[in-house]
Amino acid sequence: MDIEKLEEMITQIAKQCNVMPNMALAIAYVESGIDTTKVRYEAPWRYLVSPDKYAKNLGITVETELVLQSMSWSCMQIMGSNARVLGYNGMLTLLVQPQLGILYACKHLQVLKRKFVNELDIISSYNQGSPVKLKDGKFKNQPYVDKVTDRLTYLRRISDGQK
Repeated sequence: MDIEKLEEMITQIAKQCNVMPNMALAIAYVESGIDTTKVRYEAPWRYLVSPDKYAKNLGITVETELVLQSMSWSCMQIMGSNARVLGYNGMLTLLVQPQLGILYACKHLQVLKRKFVNELDIISSYNQGSPVKLKDGKFKNQPYVDKVTDRLTYLRRISDGQK
């Protein structure tokens, strides 16, 4: 799928989920370079959702479900366990399908939007679960927040017809 079609898909799904399309696009660019085939194992991940239940229902080993929930998927790098929290019951490997991965990532953004008012808190939380700040007032994941906000600023300028 070419980038323009993928951008349009992200935009449409973000609108359906009532989240800012430019934020979803910025996250996709920072997380994966907007590549739907990207997956990443997050070794220290420990937020798991009923792996025994899902393994049994899907006919896979508990160890496989543990690993799949500990991976981030598709262009927006939605964590497997976050997709589970949001109600996804299928095989997590299917999250590389563009529409499915983007849908659950946007649903996750929707939850964060309800939880946090501040845009920077939403961005930080998307990457690290909550907007953890250091003593100096910067986010623990400030480089990530900076990358996404830089991309977001660029996308907003383009949307407004500026260069």
